[in-house]
Amino acid sequence: MKPVKIKGYYLCNFNPFSSDHIPTGVDKKIISQIKAFNEEKINCEFIYCPYAKTKLRRGLGSLPLVSDGVEWPNLEKVKGASFLYIRRPLYASREFNRFLINFKEENRDSLVIIELPSFPYDKEFSGKEMYFALRKDRKYRNKWKDSVDYIADLSGSSEIFNIKTLPIINGIDLDSTRVRKSSSKKTGTINIIFSAFFGPWHGCDLLIKGLAKYYEQGGERDILLHLAGGGNMLQEIESIIREEHLEKHVKMYGPLQQDQLNTLFDECDFAVGSLGLHRRSANCRDSSLKTREYLAKGIPFVYAGTVDVFEKDPVDFCLQLPSVEKPTNFNAIVDFYDKLYSRESEDSLIQRIRSYAEQHISMKMAMASVIHAIKHE
Repeated sequence: MKPVKIKGYYLCNFNPFSSDHIPTGVDKKIISQIKAFNEEKINCEFIYCPYAKTKLRRGLGSLPLVSDGVEWPNLEKVKGASFLYIRRPLYASREFNRFLINFKEENRDSLVIIELPSFPYDKEFSGKEMYFALRKDRKYRNKWKDSVDYIADLSGSSEIFNIKTLPIINGIDLDSTRVRKSSSKKTGTINIIFSAFFGPWHGCDLLIKGLAKYYEQGGERDILLHLAGGGNMLQEIESIIREEHLEKHVKMYGPLQQDQLNTLFDECDFAVGSLGLHRRSANCRDSSLKTREYLAKGIPFVYAGTVDVFEKDPVDFCLQLPSVEKPTNFNAIVDFYDKLYSRESEDSLIQRIRSYAEQHISMKMAMASVIHAIKHE
């Protein structure tokens, strides 16, 4: 077993502690992971490894024979570290690999762990501008086995890039997540929140087209979708809303401060998880921070495909839909919603979902395999 005093670093290419932007779910996750390490007597400090400042230079960094432009730390800064925990950079590179190799040469007994927030992830390199980034990543990630001890993995794989995995899940800091309040004004409207940094895999386009189809086929329930967050899909989402004439049924808020988001959750009694994970991979499991926030908030939700924690511990307060490229079935959502709230009070449901979160998705539980490896290897 390693000495009781363990010191290591968490490396990332963006700064979750920065005050110049509204904290995202990923920001909160990283802060919570570091907190979990320290609460387990693993002294962990954050090191920001920024990309090049200009967009042009960042783009050039993906080209062959051009450095990635990332400020990887000086070896003196991490000398003697028991471990490095690194959130996967946008793409693997010669400079990143050189940093890893040099670190291991000087710190042979130290662990190097790279977290893959998603896997497989090649489809995330979308668009012509990402062509070279993907090629560079494929070339250099296959050399990680020379200097990386473990991949922290959410996909359930036993080995990735010929490196053993440490199974983790996305956890959440329950202490900093306020449970939602039950809706005081029941009007008959179904208020549904979808909180995300919207990308293709969230399937928001399928959701809105499904709502349009519901009304085209004679649906009578008043449904109001509340879309909170940024992302590269916003213009497309706005366009679909206009085309389907759903302005009265969909509100877009953009990124919200936490107190604003808390207020919006209090106004809603149902939520939406990812509906388009099949766009990433046919067998992709949902381990998103969004599902964790919903559970911690105490709100039931609909999702498509598979949620990782539900595989071992199924629930009756969430609706699973097929993972298909079709408009979302709102008849199924309305039926599920009515049955759920007819058999249980909202206050009881909130507490039951929050209790599930406390038992299954705390950050310490989510990072248990990594914590064990750091302490005992």
